[in-house]
Amino acid sequence: MPFGVGVANAYILSTGGDTGILFDTGASGPELKRVWPARIKRLAAVFVTHYEAEHIGGLEEVMHEFGLNHFYGPPTGRWPRCLALGEGQTVEVEGFRITALLTPGHAAEHNCYGVACVRQPERPVLLVSGDLIFAGSLGGGYFCCQRQLKHARRVLAALAPDVLIAPGHGPFSTVANERRFNPFLG
Repeated sequence: MPFGVGVANAYILSTGGDTGILFDTGASGPELKRVWPARIKRLAAVFVTHYEAEHIGGLEEVMHEFGLNHFYGPPTGRWPRCLALGEGQTVEVEGFRITALLTPGHAAEHNCYGVACVRQPERPVLLVSGDLIFAGSLGGGYFCCQRQLKHARRVLAALAPDVLIAPGHGPFSTVANERRFNPFLG
């Protein structure tokens, strides 16, 4: 979705039916509705990478529209409807195993999510990286640049080269591409 001079990404994953899992909600409910896939009629869960406006602006509207009582996100006391996921905590939703990676740096409360398909475990993991890792760059270290870099390196070192990276802004990438070409991580 358009945001400032670029885009803010939200991702819907589905195993092919009419139910999805949403990662981040974009800057607003109307913007999200504009790009919503027609076949997704229900949401099983919402995961938030961090609490910036362009990533949670549509959260309340989405939760209301789909009748959700809670969402998953980084640990924080500010969001009573957040089911906090800390480092290594895993939930299974709609055929996906989602594992939280606690990655503060861009923001004090920031998670990435490793997403594996339960029905096809041979498929590569997807990393929803929020504002930790972008294609060829990193998100700004507004909370702590050193932590941002430490977690970006830790996450990339732990993942297979074929893992697809779905960032909070900009195009997709892979772990192999970021290891080879990202000037912050080389």
